[in-house]
Amino acid sequence: MRSYLVAGAVRLWQSGRSLTGLGELRFDTQAEAKDLCPAAHSMLFHPSASVLDQFTGAAEILEWAGLLEPGQEVH
Repeated sequence: MRSYLVAGAVRLWQSGRSLTGLGELRFDTQAEAKDLCPAAHSMLFHPSASVLDQFTGAAEILEWAGLLEPGQEVH
């Protein structure tokens, strides 16, 4: 998880773009948005074929990020 976050920060820094203030911006065209916004950075987490393991893993990541209380379920 840390490697993913560090890699995302490095990619953002190298792009010379920023996430600051993007939530308040409104774009007239899709091209304008693409020019101003950083490229997408995503991650696939697939702990096993078991759906229960996938939800458990998702909950652990959200807990680690402080977005879910320990023991709270992901639906």
